[in-house]
Amino acid sequence: MLNYCSAHLPRVIILNTFMKKIVKLFLLSIIIVSIILVNTTPSVSQVYADNAATPTPTVAATYVTITSPSGNEVIQEGQSVHITWQSSSDIDHVMLAYSYGPGDLSSITPTPIPNTGSYDYFFNDGSVLTRQAKFIIYGISNNYVVTQSETNASFTVLPAQSPTPVPMSVTVTSPNGGETIETGQTYRITWNNSSNIYSVDIIAIGENGSRTVVTNSIKNNGYYDWTVDSGFLNNAKYKLEITGFALGVGNVTDDSDNYFTIVYPTPTPTDTPTPTPTVTPEPNPIDTPSPSPTPIEGNNGYNNNFNNGYNNGFNNGYNNHYNNGFNNNYNNNFNNGYNNGYNNGYIL
Repeated sequence: MLNYCSAHLPRVIILNTFMKKIVKLFLLSIIIVSIILVNTTPSVSQVYADNAATPTPTVAATYVTITSPSGNEVIQEGQSVHITWQSSSDIDHVMLAYSYGPGDLSSITPTPIPNTGSYDYFFNDGSVLTRQAKFIIYGISNNYVVTQSETNASFTVLPAQSPTPVPMSVTVTSPNGGETIETGQTYRITWNNSSNIYSVDIIAIGENGSRTVVTNSIKNNGYYDWTVDSGFLNNAKYKLEITGFALGVGNVTDDSDNYFTIVYPTPTPTDTPTPTPTVTPEPNPIDTPSPSPTPIEGNNGYNNNFNNGYNNGFNNGYNNHYNNGFNNNYNNNFNNGYNNGYNNGYIL
């Protein structure tokens, strides 16, 4: 054993010396590498400085933000609200809503609307309570909701105020008294009224208390053309009663201030035709045979007197007959003239 160890001892010593050298070389290489790394690796400050010097591209954020109303406003039921917002360029449509609190969401635009930046909303949800609410906006890009926001603070919603009722009124303006209206003629009835009067009834009230319907339930336009029929008394006095009706409110009535008169038309006199005179035909003269007396021979006085008497008697009798219309004068004059002429002429 001792001999073996003595024989191999120089080899062991030589191996140990070699290993030590290897270790020293390894350690030296580590030191050298560390020095190199220290000299070539940038410090943290250098890294930040380099990052600051080199700009990094940024991606625009997607957003939509309500700018008005922003909160704390008071909005009345029935009031129009102008809603405005701002958004990123990728927002192509929006949807609007309002909420009275968690779980209470009411849509303003049930479907997406183009992103124009503003919208007018008539606020009327029928609430009778004073409530707090917020507007909410949803930003839509390529048919997807990509962002949303709401007003910074709540606004107050007041219930709708009851409208002040408009007083009803109707006033007869014509006929209002003193007029004379003829039956068969058309007369325009006029009146003034409040804006809430929808329809009217018109009745003629006689001085004796009679009531005659002129028209009823006609649409109110401030006038009515009345053709007066013959059912009214002649030369009788009347007033008009006009009743105006307001939808859901009631009615109001006014009468003419004084009586007017209804008369029948004055009959037109009939022209009496002038009778055409009857022309009496001129009678033909009656030939009366002349007596043939026996003349006294040789007496010229007979012929002259006879002829003169005959002619005078005939002419006077005929002319008197024609002018006096066949009265007795004709016969008397004719006969007298004839006889006188005959007798005188014959005797002479």
